[in-house]
Amino acid sequence: MRRRRELNLGRSKLRETPWFVRMPEALAEIREVLSSYSDLRLVETENVIYIRGSFPVEHQKDVLERFQIEIFFSDRYPDEIPMIREIGGRIPWTLDRHVYPKSGFACVQVPEEWLLDPSRSFRTFIDISVRNYYLGQALVAIGKDWPFGERAHGLDGLFQSYGELIGETHPEKITHYLMCLASETIRGHWQCPCGSGRQVRNCCRAKLVDLRERIPRDFAKSAIRRLRQTAQGSDQPLPGATFVH
Repeated sequence: MRRRRELNLGRSKLRETPWFVRMPEALAEIREVLSSYSDLRLVETENVIYIRGSFPVEHQKDVLERFQIEIFFSDRYPDEIPMIREIGGRIPWTLDRHVYPKSGFACVQVPEEWLLDPSRSFRTFIDISVRNYYLGQALVAIGKDWPFGERAHGLDGLFQSYGELIGETHPEKITHYLMCLASETIRGHWQCPCGSGRQVRNCCRAKLVDLRERIPRDFAKSAIRRLRQTAQGSDQPLPGATFVH
């Protein structure tokens, strides 16, 4: 019992250690990336690190627009995507502009997509995802369409994103597949998530095995958690929530 308690205390201590102390290589990458952005500044305190400054939207080395931004990192970084928001008051806090109304944080991409990138690179995040997001904001502000297409908002947008990975379009089936993928093991006697009424071993076992190779368990668990939170926040029932495998 004492040994187990010591182990638990050790894990607790590790969680209390700031991510940039646990992962100095992640902080080193951020510093290296910011050396290319002279107007973005790394703000450092004892327990928190964040970025603040002017982000340039560039095209062929020309600066088309600038946005005042802040970037925050959760204590789970780099296992969670950085959080970013515009602080100059130019972008409305509305879902139509891909901004969460309560927090002002930008919906740059579906957060679970970050988990699919083994490198979880801050360089890719800011050079591509953030750049494309603010290019889109600049164009929408002058009446243009989003340049890279856009997903629906809320639950519909999440189902669209997760469905593209799973190869399904029906929300209930997407939820069912994610629930199976969130489990530690896939068992043949389960009810198949496709809705056929058959057991997995006699139906879509091969598809589930293939999905498990491409979609990590932590992705599926995070996706289910996000679907439930989004459904609850919008007072909607979550399709497929009663599925028992």
